Amino acid sequence: MKTRQKKQHLSQNDSSAVSQFQKAIVLADSGSPDQALALLNHSHSRVDLIENARGVCLLRLGNVDGAVHLFRSLVLASGCTWMKPESPVIQRTNLCTALLISGRVSGCVELLSAIEEQQHPSVVRLRQTLESWRAGLSTLQRIQWFFGLDPGVPVSFTGLPGDFVDPELSTPLASSQPSVRSRPPVHAA
Repeated sequence: MKTRQKKQHLSQNDSSAVSQFQKAIVLADSGSPDQALALLNHSHSRVDLIENARGVCLLRLGNVDGAVHLFRSLVLASGCTWMKPESPVIQRTNLCTALLISGRVSGCVELLSAIEEQQHPSVVRLRQTLESWRAGLSTLQRIQWFFGLDPGVPVSFTGLPGDFVDPELSTPLASSQPSVRSRPPVHAA
């Protein structure tokens, strides 16, 4: 029995989905993730790239539980707790980001350490965010963190959470360049 594999990327033949994806990025990056999500939800495409974009919109709308659920379905092996190594790095880091925003810092750290591509810009950015967070902890909070207890300190992000596209890829169909404009900080609760 043959199982259908989901496509990872859009091709030139998916021109409608490519157009919707590109419009969604512009909408979300200009402060309208709700409109971007509505546009993506009207797409009949279920390729991972579109699903990832839906998850990023959910993150930016504050529907963190929905984003965690969606990214888990993209990244975790079915019925397992480990990440599929063939899933794109940005999907794995988006799951880490969603966990971080939801207050599951130790879950984020554990998954982030399992990513082999440690020099990837998205991984480096998350590690820097975590290091800044750790540096801001008081001595008592550091002791709590060392013993596996949540110190209850929110994590601050520089920029908008989530990646629509892989910063290492340059082709718009496998990815698209991220916007370079300055973004306001986002605080995880």
